[in-house]
Amino acid sequence: MKLFVTGISGRLGRALAFEAIAQGHKVVGLDSQPWPANKTAAPDRVAITVGSYDDESLQERLLSGCDALIHTAGLHGAHIGKRSLADFLHWNVEVVGSLLETAVRLGVRRAVLSSTMDVYVGTNWDASGMCVIDEEAPPRTNSAYGISRFLVEHLGRHVARNRGISIASLRYMSFGDSTIHQLGTQLLARELTARDVARAALCAVTKDHLAGESFNIGPKMPLTNQDIIAAQKDPDAVVEKYWPGAVARLKANGVQLRPHDFWPVANIRKAQLILGWEPQDTFESWLIDLGWKPTFSGRAATVDNNP
Repeated sequence: MKLFVTGISGRLGRALAFEAIAQGHKVVGLDSQPWPANKTAAPDRVAITVGSYDDESLQERLLSGCDALIHTAGLHGAHIGKRSLADFLHWNVEVVGSLLETAVRLGVRRAVLSSTMDVYVGTNWDASGMCVIDEEAPPRTNSAYGISRFLVEHLGRHVARNRGISIASLRYMSFGDSTIHQLGTQLLARELTARDVARAALCAVTKDHLAGESFNIGPKMPLTNQDIIAAQKDPDAVVEKYWPGAVARLKANGVQLRPHDFWPVANIRKAQLILGWEPQDTFESWLIDLGWKPTFSGRAATVDNNP
């Protein structure tokens, strides 16, 4: 496919550029900033334009001939307290509406919108408490950022159901440029690699007939609500339940398990079933890199947190 990616110079946009090219897609990118000089150079087959995604003439020119749109640009969590509610609503909702209208007019067939697990967990991660969260959980937004992302999901549903374009909104857990070795125990619940988030967006953008559905995008975890509570007192026991022998390997590497690493857990079953996505950079793969060897005793570590 030929993909139009906004925010191409950001952490997700850069990961998308490399993953999309590796999968054989063509990429047209737009960002208000040039590709950062201190990062690995952009792939040769990525065409990058510096400009704003609210520029309708740029929208028209760059979307023309594209099969799909992946929108990653906008105001993010780092802008909380620095930009007004009106700014968040303008850039994360109003301008996205214009972008989707242009895409529909030009015959773009699919779109993926960026949302956030902040819709559930809030800015301090605790809005929904210590639990496993699926897409049917009540929203608990507590910032201009969270409400703007929640509203753009509704916008996506409206456009998909009324304008004949396949749209998915992806609710991301935290991610950045860190490797699995830098993330470590954060891979239990809170963190993903940017590469895995890019893979999720590319899985979603290959699907037709998505009516604006929202999908949780988080670590692949077997943890249940009971496990999360148990981990607050004995995190070692919970890890041993799913990865027998792992605690000794962690201690040998100077790693200490922390109770808050076990929550909140994003239930990703919907993304697994409908998008065909699950993360590849996992807590288990990190354990294996540390020298842990999987066994067949006890409960399988690959079980997810859904029946």
